[in-house]
Amino acid sequence: MARTSARRAAAALVSCRLCRVAQQQISLHVANGDRARALRVITRCAKPQHQAALHLRNRGLYARDGAPGHMYCCASVPTSVYNDVVAGTISQSDFERALRVKVGVAENVFVRRDDYAICDSNGQTHFWLFYVPTRQRYRIEHLMHLDFLSRARRNIRKCSGCRKHHREYWRFIFVGPFQRIRARVFALLARIGEPGARLIPLNDYHRVF
Repeated sequence: MARTSARRAAAALVSCRLCRVAQQQISLHVANGDRARALRVITRCAKPQHQAALHLRNRGLYARDGAPGHMYCCASVPTSVYNDVVAGTISQSDFERALRVKVGVAENVFVRRDDYAICDSNGQTHFWLFYVPTRQRYRIEHLMHLDFLSRARRNIRKCSGCRKHHREYWRFIFVGPFQRIRARVFALLARIGEPGARLIPLNDYHRVF
């Protein structure tokens, strides 16, 4: 037991040292006006929790942030699976195994929702859950992806409409439940200095909350 505790303490010490070294490099790049290099230092960190910690310490690294926009959460499932669960021919657990979650950003979530309706008109059913108006949408999206990455691998889904590959989908059984995702969004908004940001329900919010 004592050896295990000692090992954990040593690992924590190494982690802190690595974070300190990374922070020194980030500060140097920021002082030189090179935000791209500062971001590269963060993304080279091996562990998602270290990346998240460094992102939270370094506000303003995302050049695209600052303008009003939306961060949103939606979910996607093959239409055949959705029809089966409505008909009662498959269980809720089978439905959840097929479900994929996406946290993304858009200047206007309603335009993005319309785009997906056309894009995935065949083969996929989308559930639009909520969005948050925020000036730091890229940062909060990346922090949520790091949180998901600590629990699951990214999924790449080939779209039946546009034939492109949509990235950054996550298996619900690993990153859910939805209540946890919502709570994580609120916690990160408070951490990045937007505790008053409102989470606004979308069409399918009532199905899961």
